[in-house]
Amino acid sequence: PGGNRETAATVGERLRKAVSDKPFAVGGTDAISVTCSVGVASFPSDGHDAKAVVAAADGALLRAKALGKNRVERARS
Repeated sequence: PGGNRETAATVGERLRKAVSDKPFAVGGTDAISVTCSVGVASFPSDGHDAKAVVAAADGALLRAKALGKNRVERARS
Protein backbone atom coordinates (compact mmCIF):
# COMPACT_ATOMS: atom_id res chain seq x y z
CA PRO A 1 0.00 0.00 0.00
CA GLY A 2 1.14 3.50 -0.83
CA GLY A 3 3.68 2.37 -3.40
CA ASN A 4 3.75 3.00 -7.12
CA ARG A 5 4.09 0.60 -10.03
CA GLU A 6 7.90 0.53 -9.78
CA THR A 7 7.77 -0.27 -6.05
CA ALA A 8 5.33 -3.09 -6.80
CA ALA A 9 7.63 -4.39 -9.54
CA THR A 10 10.55 -4.44 -7.11
CA VAL A 11 8.52 -6.45 -4.60
CA GLY A 12 7.30 -8.73 -7.39
CA GLU A 13 10.88 -9.35 -8.51
CA ARG A 14 11.94 -10.27 -4.95
CA LEU A 15 9.00 -12.70 -4.77
CA ARG A 16 9.77 -14.17 -8.20
CA LYS A 17 13.43 -14.70 -7.28
CA ALA A 18 12.61 -16.22 -3.87
CA VAL A 19 10.25 -18.75 -5.50
CA SER A 20 12.67 -19.57 -8.33
CA ASP A 21 15.71 -19.97 -6.08
CA LYS A 22 14.25 -22.56 -3.69
CA PRO A 23 13.31 -26.07 -4.82
CA PHE A 24 10.04 -27.32 -3.36
CA ALA A 25 9.90 -30.70 -1.66
CA VAL A 26 7.43 -33.14 -3.17
CA GLY A 27 6.81 -36.39 -1.42
CA GLY A 28 9.72 -38.03 0.41
CA THR A 29 12.96 -36.72 -1.03
CA ASP A 30 12.00 -35.37 -4.43
CA ALA A 31 12.25 -31.63 -5.10
CA ILE A 32 11.01 -29.64 -8.06
CA SER A 33 11.92 -26.23 -9.40
CA VAL A 34 9.07 -23.73 -9.56
CA THR A 35 8.92 -20.42 -11.37
CA CYS A 36 6.67 -17.44 -10.84
CA SER A 37 5.21 -14.87 -13.21
CA VAL A 38 3.98 -11.58 -11.76
CA GLY A 39 1.82 -8.78 -13.12
CA VAL A 40 1.81 -5.46 -11.26
CA ALA A 41 -0.39 -2.38 -11.40
CA SER A 42 -0.97 0.59 -9.13
CA PHE A 43 -3.73 2.98 -8.13
CA PRO A 44 -4.53 5.47 -9.58
CA SER A 45 -2.14 5.29 -12.55
CA ASP A 46 -3.49 1.96 -13.79
CA GLY A 47 -7.14 2.34 -12.77
CA HIS A 48 -9.46 4.48 -10.68
CA ASP A 49 -11.09 1.59 -8.83
CA ALA A 50 -10.12 -1.85 -7.57
CA LYS A 51 -11.68 -3.66 -10.52
CA ALA A 52 -9.68 -1.62 -13.05
CA VAL A 53 -6.39 -2.03 -11.16
CA VAL A 54 -6.88 -5.80 -10.88
CA ALA A 55 -7.70 -5.96 -14.62
CA ALA A 56 -4.50 -4.01 -15.40
CA ALA A 57 -2.43 -6.35 -13.22
CA ASP A 58 -4.06 -9.37 -14.85
CA GLY A 59 -3.17 -8.03 -18.29
CA ALA A 60 0.43 -7.59 -17.16
CA LEU A 61 0.45 -11.15 -15.80
CA LEU A 62 -0.83 -12.55 -19.10
CA ARG A 63 1.89 -10.60 -20.92
CA ALA A 64 4.53 -12.02 -18.53
CA LYS A 65 3.37 -15.54 -19.35
CA ALA A 66 3.29 -14.84 -23.09
CA LEU A 67 6.82 -13.41 -23.01
CA GLY A 68 8.32 -16.56 -21.55
CA LYS A 69 7.19 -16.82 -17.93
CA ASN A 70 9.29 -16.42 -14.77
CA ARG A 71 9.27 -12.64 -15.08
CA VAL A 72 7.65 -9.47 -13.74
CA GLU A 73 5.64 -7.26 -16.09
CA ARG A 74 4.21 -3.83 -15.31
CA ALA A 75 0.78 -2.65 -16.41
CA ARG A 76 0.78 -0.31 -19.37
CA SER A 77 -1.34 2.71 -18.71
